[in-house]
Amino acid sequence: MSRELLRATISSTLSKASVKALDVAGVTLYVRGLTGAERVLLQKWAAEAQSGGEPVADYRIAALGLCDAEGVRLFEDEADVAKLDGAKLGVIAKAILDASGLTDSAAEAATGN
Repeated sequence: MSRELLRATISSTLSKASVKALDVAGVTLYVRGLTGAERVLLQKWAAEAQSGGEPVADYRIAALGLCDAEGVRLFEDEADVAKLDGAKLGVIAKAILDASGLTDSAAEAATGN
């Protein structure tokens, strides 16, 4: 396989977001795993929070991972998501972190435990 074909195969395979349907308050929402760049942003937020900055709030994670059924992000401005119900945002944020492989249960599933 040529290098170009290998790169194209990797790009097409890994660019597909891991979209999951999620029932929240009787409504089907879609969340997706975070991209590499979004994971770096999440790490930056965590570092800033440890230095006394804004916490990594559920609404910030939800803004990154709420999407349509095809995996296209719905919110560009996290301030729009910050106004939503906090308890429901917690459920959404956890689902996004799980879809991203960033929870204990996702790590266990990945290692086959």
